Amino acid sequence: LSQARAELANAQAAFDAVLATAGDLVLEAPTDGVVLGRSAEPGEVLTPGAPALTLGDIRRPWVRLFLPARDVGRIRVGQAARVTLDGVPGPAFEGTVAIVNPRAEFTPRAALSEEERADLMFGVRVDVRDTTGAIKPGLPATVTLEPLAP
Repeated sequence: LSQARAELANAQAAFDAVLATAGDLVLEAPTDGVVLGRSAEPGEVLTPGAPALTLGDIRRPWVRLFLPARDVGRIRVGQAARVTLDGVPGPAFEGTVAIVNPRAEFTPRAALSEEERADLMFGVRVDVRDTTGAIKPGLPATVTLEPLAP
């Protein structure tokens, strides 16, 4: 009887180990989303923490735009925006400026002349309120920033 109990305990331990391994082989996303890219192929062995997929959160769409340095001083976080989608009929979506990058991108090596300073571009992120599900990752959009209140 004690030998049967020991065999049962060994079998239960082996079963628990198989369940733990099976759980490690299943990818679970932290949120609903759309697969934007795949960094690994099926059957590929990954190290812990290595990305397998890139997901886009479809519940919180946003648009990235770039503004020249001469215009970036005219916008503020929280400013209202209107977003229209290329090829999607209907009214514009409401949006809000969420982030204005503090550093320029596309910066020339030495921006000394006025002409070179015109090449400075600042990234801006506009969060969009979309209850229709019409906004898809990568879809071209036009953003109109509402003027700031005086």
